[in-house]
Amino acid sequence: KDADISEDDLTRIEKDLVDQPRVQITLMRHMGQSYSGIGSWPEAKALIERSVAAARDKLGADDVELIRSLEALGHVHYNMTRYEDAQRVFEEAAAIRTATGLDRNAAAARLQHSIATVLNVRQKYAEAMQVHRKAEALARALQPPDPAVLGHVLQGFAYTLNERGELAEAERYARESLPLLRGVVYEGFDLYANSLYVYANI
Repeated sequence: KDADISEDDLTRIEKDLVDQPRVQITLMRHMGQSYSGIGSWPEAKALIERSVAAARDKLGADDVELIRSLEALGHVHYNMTRYEDAQRVFEEAAAIRTATGLDRNAAAARLQHSIATVLNVRQKYAEAMQVHRKAEALARALQPPDPAVLGHVLQGFAYTLNERGELAEAERYARESLPLLRGVVYEGFDLYANSLYVYANI
């Protein structure tokens, strides 16, 4: 099927759900993430940008649906190699999380991991290390513990440590991540396979 989403489809979503803005915003975001999952980045970006705009307009600047839409948009920017845009959007989402007290949960740890990953790709290694350590502290403090989140955070940290040549610490983090990530898939990626790849590189 053609991956393009028609303007008629978007208009229908916006018109038919005009009295249910939270459902409307969530639907546009999930549809965008579905396009992202098949690599249709322009379609994903268009839908998620619409969900961000709608969340700002209809739910306000401190609503969790805006945070979620910003985070989804950041991942699309990252996959399109628009790294500065990804960092900007992720950091906006993190600022809202902090302002609203939603910065101590699993989603917040994943978000800090995403920011650190972007900083690493942009070769801002010192900044990336600071954010990795924040993500690690959040992930280790989760109650109840969330092994998948901790493993994902440790995997990213191992990758950056490897890039910096800090191999002993990188190996320790990669080893710890492996049993935590067996069978875990996130954003379409097999995280256990990714950790094996990082470990092999180290």
